[in-house]
Amino acid sequence: MCATRSDTQDLLKNTGHVTAPWWAGPTYTSPFMEKSLDLLSSTGKLSFITPNAWMKNDYGKALRAKIDHEFHLSHYVDMCGADAFRTVVGAYPAITSH
Repeated sequence: MCATRSDTQDLLKNTGHVTAPWWAGPTYTSPFMEKSLDLLSSTGKLSFITPNAWMKNDYGKALRAKIDHEFHLSHYVDMCGADAFRTVVGAYPAITSH
């Protein structure tokens, strides 16, 4: 059974995360990345392949600040304009490594 919008809103409201929840932006990217970073050990490494919108839009501002202050971003590859997939997709991917 999939969570309803209301269930998801309640869950995200009560997590205490700094990033904007999905209803403030078009994707789950920011809350997912933030939770993953919160779970990362001090010596851990983490990579994401996500839409690049969180780096460019207002809803990703808090996540960008969190990464800037608490983590070392080792790589960021914005693939805007690149044919990253065999079929046309509605988002530009980015690869982020911490």
